[in-house]
Amino acid sequence: MTFTRSAGVRIAAGFGLVSCLWGCYVTVGDPAPGTTSSGAGTGASGPGPTGTTSSAGGGDGGDGGTGGEGGAGGEGGAGGAGGAGGAGGAPTEGPRLDESFGRGGVARPDLGGPRSSLSVVRLQSLPSGRIAVAGHDDFLFSEAYDTGDAFVAFLTPEGELDPSFAPAFDGTEGFQSGRGVLTIDRGISSDWLSGIHVDEAHGDIYVRTRHFDRESATSIQRLWIAQVLPSGSTLTPAGNGGSSDVVFSFIFPSSVGGRLHRVITPTIVLNRLFVGDVKPGTRESFVNINIPIEVSDWIPVVAAARDGFVYIVGGTSVLRLVEGTERTEGGEGVFVDTSFAGGDAFVTVDPVELGLGTSPSPFAIGLDVARNIYVGFTSDSTAPRASAIVKFKADGSGLDPSFGTSGIVKSDAASSALWSCLLIDSSGNLVVAGERADGGAALRFSAAGEPDPSFGPAGVALPLVPQRCALDAEDHLLVAGTVEPAEGQYALAVARLLTE
Repeated sequence: MTFTRSAGVRIAAGFGLVSCLWGCYVTVGDPAPGTTSSGAGTGASGPGPTGTTSSAGGGDGGDGGTGGEGGAGGEGGAGGAGGAGGAGGAPTEGPRLDESFGRGGVARPDLGGPRSSLSVVRLQSLPSGRIAVAGHDDFLFSEAYDTGDAFVAFLTPEGELDPSFAPAFDGTEGFQSGRGVLTIDRGISSDWLSGIHVDEAHGDIYVRTRHFDRESATSIQRLWIAQVLPSGSTLTPAGNGGSSDVVFSFIFPSSVGGRLHRVITPTIVLNRLFVGDVKPGTRESFVNINIPIEVSDWIPVVAAARDGFVYIVGGTSVLRLVEGTERTEGGEGVFVDTSFAGGDAFVTVDPVELGLGTSPSPFAIGLDVARNIYVGFTSDSTAPRASAIVKFKADGSGLDPSFGTSGIVKSDAASSALWSCLLIDSSGNLVVAGERADGGAALRFSAAGEPDPSFGPAGVALPLVPQRCALDAEDHLLVAGTVEPAEGQYALAVARLLTE
């Protein structure tokens, strides 16, 4: 079978861009045992009609009724038989694939055929119930200097590609559109996605991309705003600069509001962040700020924002920044928060306490409503495969000893787990997903770090290894990753797990 790729976004030279799902089905957990109805029934007793037996006692194993007294010429009624056992309660179903989503719980968005590799950078559950999934891939049959593209796909709540997304072709910017997939393709270049945020309320998509420029043989960074309108799509350049090797950018809506979004990117210089903001119709602003922890474009970094605070994880340290009230206009719209962690602005966990080697990697950060901080780590190459979650106090004063064991929850040693997702649901529970020895799996922990028994001791098996995850409005788990329809070929898949 021959696969062809259709033309994607074609951007005029001079503009720059950003830097692993097909079918498989597995049984996802066993239903929890049915709950037995409680309380034993009481047998009825009392005089029976003349010459009859009294009624049997009803309910759950009730005592037999007492025989009625004999009437004239009749014998006393025999004692009633014990009542039948009460019916068991309705079974409580455990976590399971949502059979109404995609096909058997797994959606398979068609990006135009299988790829030689595929990376999911972002999975976002939108207010409308739609799902945004974005990343980049390498073609199965690459061209010179053009090995792959970045993509953004919108799915309906049922797991189908949304045809209302990118519905037309815009000749000005050269977007391919109409299938629910927006392809970012500068032309003769390789294009990668390093960060994205979808602002569904305003129809804006903020994208940070990298592309390899054939003429200069260098990587070039660019921030774009893609405004998806009923008439089509336009890609508006909105900022430049940053490291040529950037693989991560954190884009989030500012607490200032008014469609303002902040962009934070590690640079090639240790202890420095490239910080800026962007807003449709206005000039972007970017500055470098120095920070007291080590981050770099080659050090794994994760980030989160809440209530005007921004949390950056570099190594095993968490730094807190605070947003200014204005846009960045040659100054700093985001500042180091010296009120956090006793004035240090960051808090650290000792790698020895994690037991994940000397250089564990952060894979996610989550914040609860009280701004307590949960950070997930995986082991380095010097240690056995394992993962851990730590909980820092909201004020940055250290680990919370009420969580797990001395503030840490570790994966089961036998599972060889490498977790990739950490989410906090509306009840404050922690939902974790990733890879174990036999494939993808999901687990849930209470806010105190206790495992949820409904997920089983080793977690619920998933039909793919999650790269990115999200919770929808009902706290159901969405996972995105790749599956392999043929050896060496990869395709995008998204699954939904119902989590009562």
